[in-house]
Amino acid sequence: MAAVKLPISSFAYTGQKAKVHAMDNGSGAMVTREFCDECGSNILEYPESNKDTHRFITLGTLDDPTLFQPVYEIFTKDRLGWMTAVSGEQADLAISHWAKHLFNNRCKAD
Repeated sequence: MAAVKLPISSFAYTGQKAKVHAMDNGSGAMVTREFCDECGSNILEYPESNKDTHRFITLGTLDDPTLFQPVYEIFTKDRLGWMTAVSGEQADLAISHWAKHLFNNRCKAD
């Protein structure tokens, strides 16, 4: 999943609220994920350590995901052979700018 890391102050729902699911990520830390209540699409997630500061917004939910260039990636050991690595020194997905674009119309969140 490609995502953009945004400060919580740069993110707000403009329509219906999402369904929220929190669970242990397998290492004892909690991760919260939010989904479209209508279609079930993954909107965002955040670990317990970032719950008051940041959200990781799924790029596929943005109106124009091309506004962001990858600068960081995680789970590189699971990268499929046909995918290229993110260039640069960091290797574990933060994005270089903040988004004002939230969701495309298919989730009716505008």
